[in-house]
Amino acid sequence: IASEFDPNSPFYKAMILGLRINSANLVYQFRDYNMHKGPLPLIKDYVIAVDIGETLSATTFITMGIGIDNKLYLLDMYYHRNGKKAVDDMSFVTKEQYVEQLHDYYTRTTSVMGKEPTYVFIDKDQGFYRILHGRFKAAGLNVNKIVYAIKNKITQRISELSSLLYRGKFLVCDTETNKQAVTAFENAVYDQKEFQNG
Repeated sequence: IASEFDPNSPFYKAMILGLRINSANLVYQFRDYNMHKGPLPLIKDYVIAVDIGETLSATTFITMGIGIDNKLYLLDMYYHRNGKKAVDDMSFVTKEQYVEQLHDYYTRTTSVMGKEPTYVFIDKDQGFYRILHGRFKAAGLNVNKIVYAIKNKITQRISELSSLLYRGKFLVCDTETNKQAVTAFENAVYDQKEFQNG
């Protein structure tokens, strides 16, 4: 049982090791009412957000939608981390390969949703943008949908998402692909040094 959990997670430390864990260290308070069970909700509009981590950091593609109930839904996600072993043996996924995976993800998502996303938000990585732009153009997709994301400060992002979670305005769809997102919400803790530094 223990092998199924991240040994660094608060859940593992509390339930498996029996350590005292202060819930105040948790970044988010993720509750049952933040899960959407059943079929996908009716969505007015949606976007795909992309965060590329080419070497040791994680890469995610996330599909977010606004429901007809004006709630924000995490509809689907893709997650991959190259890891040190992949870097050491040169088997890591490159930007070009991530672009191909994103193109497949985009195509599948468009098929499921019945329409294209309003935008594909990406970090300000000009190399990735050029490769993605070329792939979209070659596939006959609208390149104007690719836009750079503007990020607020991390404290503001945490505050806004915490507020949405508390009010039940942010929900994660209960799907196999979203299990990692749920785990991330439940286990996110403040880095004590960063927390003390504000």
